[in-house]
Amino acid sequence: EHAEDVGVVCMPNVSFHGPPPLRLVPGPYSGRLELDFNGSWGEVCSSNFDMLDAEVACRQLGLFPVSVFPYVDGTGGAVVWMSHVQCTG
Repeated sequence: EHAEDVGVVCMPNVSFHGPPPLRLVPGPYSGRLELDFNGSWGEVCSSNFDMLDAEVACRQLGLFPVSVFPYVDGTGGAVVWMSHVQCTG
């Protein structure tokens, strides 16, 4: 179990097209942020993850960002693909 997963809340953006390499679990608009890397889903650590990072993640999901929070539900435990994320836009 990874205790520092990041959670994101987004809202729909109907102008987006194409499958993103990200997902929200349980979704569809909020949950633990996961990343697909070579066909395997893994988690994103919440260390240093802020609203700018949430904006980028939500935009990749075709959504608008609402909030970011530490995500703890006890179902994590997958590999952590990203930590100390610092998106620039």
